[in-house]
Amino acid sequence: MYIGTAAWSLPRDVAAEFPGDGQQLERYARQFACVEINSSFYKPHRIETYARWAGMTPPHFRFAVKLPRAITHDARLRATRQPLNAFLAETVGLGDRLGVLLAQLPPSLPFEARVARTFFALLRESWAGPVACEPRHASWFEPAADRALEALRVTRVATDPARGRAVGWGRPATAPGRCCTTAGTARRACTGRATTRPGCSDRRRASPNGRRAPCPG
Repeated sequence: MYIGTAAWSLPRDVAAEFPGDGQQLERYARQFACVEINSSFYKPHRIETYARWAGMTPPHFRFAVKLPRAITHDARLRATRQPLNAFLAETVGLGDRLGVLLAQLPPSLPFEARVARTFFALLRESWAGPVACEPRHASWFEPAADRALEALRVTRVATDPARGRAVGWGRPATAPGRCCTTAGTARRACTGRATTRPGCSDRRRASPNGRRAPCPG
């Protein structure tokens, strides 16, 4: 299991928990084994930028990269070949540090079997690694969606705190693999195996109070 946060910016009040020289990502990567790149949702990054970030981390470190909103929110998973190919070409810069691709969907986007299968099959043409989907419409937590996601080896994200059973908390997809969590940001982006309850860690999370999150009972 990998545990990390949705960014590597170090607030001043917890900076002492990340000692040593180097930029914030380098210091962060000495304490955590993964991180989510959230900024890719809002704007593209050059391949050289991704390569520079990868070069600041140790060999075991992994990045979870969020798909652009142009794909998930604007296009709503339809007719996405060109922007998807452009995004994937950029993330090549991470090399073997690329751990998981995260598709966060808008609350207004319901599950449509044909659209979901077409999009994730297109993604699978170019990326064989872990994929996590964070849907926020209740229809994505029905058996038909479970089957479609599992067939394409796509894990459904679980959130902590839960958004409520109305949107399917406690019914994760079942694709096998390892889990990469983002602690302290209410997201758990899994590289394969989802879980039905919050995880715990012996490492202190980069939260404003620097306290360790309690393990669930």
